[in-house]
Amino acid sequence: MLDWLNDDQRALRDMAATFARKEVEPLAVQIDREEHTPGSLIAKAGEFGLFGLYTSPEYGGAGCDLVAACLVVEEIAKASPAFAGALTVQMILSPKTVEILGTEEQKRRILPKSASGERIIAYSQSEPSGAGNVASHLTKLVPDGNGWRLDGAKLFCTQSASKTYLVMCKTVDRSGKEGYGCILVEQEAAGFNVAPYEHKLGWRGTNTGPISFDNIRLEDDAILGDILTGGFSHRQANTANVIAHSAVSLGCAQGMCDKTIAYVKERRLYGKDMYELQPVAYWLAEAHAKITAMRSLIYSN
Repeated sequence: MLDWLNDDQRALRDMAATFARKEVEPLAVQIDREEHTPGSLIAKAGEFGLFGLYTSPEYGGAGCDLVAACLVVEEIAKASPAFAGALTVQMILSPKTVEILGTEEQKRRILPKSASGERIIAYSQSEPSGAGNVASHLTKLVPDGNGWRLDGAKLFCTQSASKTYLVMCKTVDRSGKEGYGCILVEQEAAGFNVAPYEHKLGWRGTNTGPISFDNIRLEDDAILGDILTGGFSHRQANTANVIAHSAVSLGCAQGMCDKTIAYVKERRLYGKDMYELQPVAYWLAEAHAKITAMRSLIYSN
């Protein structure tokens, strides 16, 4: 399977498998039960360079391709889909958005700390007024004296251990033109509110929940890209993130299948090893076929 991988991609996959087995799997139940990723695991992921895999080398990353990034999150998802899902945002979506939209000063200031895991960056787009439909969003950034003012609310923000947030919002420039932009907001800003996390079935350690902004004051350096079009100009990051999250789901399915096979090989039922029972064997074969098809779909595109 995936015999076309190059040596670097195989090495990264093997490294991720080892990391998942030794560092992530022992904490997987704790992460979901406590809805929290231990700081020690974030630090180790940073030491292994996981946060910077998809970031360009000039900003402290490894510059890996999307295939390599997907291989890594797939392996980690076999142990903990919650941690893999949060890692995908921090490895791909947030830093690549900064890399695409940011000025050179912003990239130099933000990305090296993101790549090391020192600066965890959340991404927030969905809203109560229209989920991901940006036309119906109400969160807005408007001119306010020499700076800017942000008001509104977001849903389903993958917060993890984030202190910095990428926020997509309606915008108004100083001439009165309206658009859709991307801004950086620090959690410590006056008027920033984090509501309790959503209760989910699985992926609880991703800490998904609502956030709101009440008259937050921002300066020019908080704006990423063009104030009127920045929210539409990072589609490459969004597309890569969607594919990588598919790899997280693949890893979750593969991990559950592997554990199920190990279990049925250990148990006897009706006088036979459980895996020899025809209904069980059929079910496992069907699961294997679907997982193989999913893997082919992800990596062949």
